[in-house]
Amino acid sequence: MAMRTPLKNVRHLGSAKEGADHFWKQRVTGVANLAALLPMLDETSFLAKFLGMIDLFLIWWVVVLAIGLAALYKKQTSSVATGLFIFYGVIALAIAYFTAG
Repeated sequence: MAMRTPLKNVRHLGSAKEGADHFWKQRVTGVANLAALLPMLDETSFLAKFLGMIDLFLIWWVVVLAIGLAALYKKQTSSVATGLFIFYGVIALAIAYFTAG
């Protein structure tokens, strides 16, 4: 599998300053979600939709956000991270529930 993409495929994917950036974000994060690790799941199942919502880069972003908020508000990082992950999990469950076929 080649990681090179012809420039003609990247052009005109958005505004002049965001097209290639958006293309690479989609290409890199596509393999970072947990549903990509389990290809035997049906795409329309609840479990596939839920695991598709769990992106490793987004989990890392929530951890960094929790560290920053904890430092800003002088709280423990674990309590802030727990609240953020619960909120993220509830949203992911709701989206997976309503979009599963």
